[in-house]
Amino acid sequence: MKLHTFTDSQLEKLARPIYLGVIRGSNAGDYSMFSHDFTEELAWRITPERFESQRKEFPLLSSISENFEYLGCIKREDAVSVLWKLRSTTLKGEFLGTVTLQEVSGKVMVVGVAAH
Repeated sequence: MKLHTFTDSQLEKLARPIYLGVIRGSNAGDYSMFSHDFTEELAWRITPERFESQRKEFPLLSSISENFEYLGCIKREDAVSVLWKLRSTTLKGEFLGTVTLQEVSGKVMVVGVAAH
C-alpha cells in the first residue's frame, strides 16, 4: 500500500480513527491509548514520562475536542501528514493538529504527531 497514492478522502477516512485514538488518549492521560498506533521509534521518542510532562506544560493536550475538522494532506513518497483544525474544550481559539502516517511491515503506523 502506497499511502501517497491515496486520495485525500481516503486518507482522511484512514487517519481520522487513528488521530481520534491519539486525542482520546491524550485527553485521558492514557499513554497506552495515546501511543497505540505509534512506531517503536516514535514511542521511544515520546516516552510515558515525556507524555505526562507535555500534558502538564501544555493544557491543550488534555482538552482537545473530539470534533476536529479535516484540513488536508501533505504527501511524500514514504509518508503522509494529515492536518486537522482543532478546538479545545477549555481554551479559546483554534489549533493545528497533525498526524504523520507511514506503512511499516504492511501496517499503517504513526511516525509523527503534534497539536499546537
